[in-house]
Amino acid sequence: MSRKTPSVVKHRDITVSTGAGAQQRVLVK
Repeated sequence: MSRKTPSVVKHRDITVSTGAGAQQRVLVK
């Protein structure tokens, strides 16, 4: 899925920095 939208993955990475995105990142993977 990351190959489909590599740009989105980078955006999610920034969210992980906040902490709340950490759980969202798992869903994306």
